[in-house]
Amino acid sequence: MRGELGRVSRPASGHVYFDVKDDRAVLSSVAWKAVAQKMSVQPEQGLEVILTGRLTTFAGQSRYQLVVDTLEPAGEGALMMTGLAIEKLSIKTLF
Repeated sequence: MRGELGRVSRPASGHVYFDVKDDRAVLSSVAWKAVAQKMSVQPEQGLEVILTGRLTTFAGQSRYQLVVDTLEPAGEGALMMTGLAIEKLSIKTLF
């Protein structure tokens, strides 16, 4: 799935809750603590991402939610992240 992140929340539990949205829909999503700790890119408001996961039901509110397995930047965000990684690597090699 590809979309833009919104309403990012990081409670003390270590889980990360957020919405994934495009021009027509919004899907509530969660990255459980174990997955959130392994993410190379932390979810931020407005970041365009590509996600994989499982669609489940959240019975407490009779809604669907995406339980995220992976999260990667997409679009310009991916290019900026790649540029930052190259820049960090270049700086480390200089010193």
